[in-house]
Amino acid sequence: MLSLLIESKIRLPQCAPAPNRSAKRELLRAQGERDFFLGIVRDVATDLDLKSLSQKTVDNLAVLLDADGASLFLVDGPRGGRQSLVSKVFDVHSGVSKFLLPGGVGGPADNEVQVPWGVGVLGHVAETGEAVNLQIACEDPRFDDEVDRITGYHTDSLLCMPVRNAYDEVIAVAQVINKNPDIDNGQFTEKDEKMFETYLQFVGIAITNAQIMEASRREYERNRNLLEVVHDLFEEQTSLEKVTLKIMQRAQRLLKCERAAVLLLDENADTVKFSKLFELTSPAHSSNH
Repeated sequence: MLSLLIESKIRLPQCAPAPNRSAKRELLRAQGERDFFLGIVRDVATDLDLKSLSQKTVDNLAVLLDADGASLFLVDGPRGGRQSLVSKVFDVHSGVSKFLLPGGVGGPADNEVQVPWGVGVLGHVAETGEAVNLQIACEDPRFDDEVDRITGYHTDSLLCMPVRNAYDEVIAVAQVINKNPDIDNGQFTEKDEKMFETYLQFVGIAITNAQIMEASRREYERNRNLLEVVHDLFEEQTSLEKVTLKIMQRAQRLLKCERAAVLLLDENADTVKFSKLFELTSPAHSSNH
């Protein structure tokens, strides 16, 4: 009965692996801009994994706008509180110096990049909600070339825009850099801005759906764990020691801790006094005093 109760009834859509950036450029040439645009909208519409969605968005933007690189940063932190921008898919750079670089250059191994709120071009766009189109990036005071110096990459043109949800709140910031020098003199045009803005409207919907799914998945796991705790307590009622052991074992798994303890209050004492201590230092061993 418990197994049936906690079994997930949700069937997630199965997404086929997306083609790489080179293959997408070939698709753009073969299909034309309109059909390619509809295809990349479908590409993100059913993806409910934030990291996979970010990778697809970065690739699609670079191809759609004929740019050398792209990045997508999600807003992290409570609204009105301390927020930052976080990206698991770091393409070339973010145009700001005060952040964590991907593995090996002062950053974590999972390739996560963090940008402080209001700092650099990305932080400015997140804070103000305004788009930024730089023809010569190094001449803008908001741009810091420290990352270019570290990576050996040079940023010329840059286009950065906010991604909004249905409530017009900024939930992410997308950026493309270095337009193809053989097109429009290597500058992002008004047409590029309109195309960028239009595609980001669909990206905003996709990100919102993925975040809702992620929150639902966490809630499902939490409820499943609580049901399993209830099952454990009703299954084992032969003795206080066995019930307590079940509680500590479950607590260790849920909280991922090395040691768990339960102290029983002595109800007959005038002051705070414990009549028994149960302590578990490993899943296979417990002791009581």
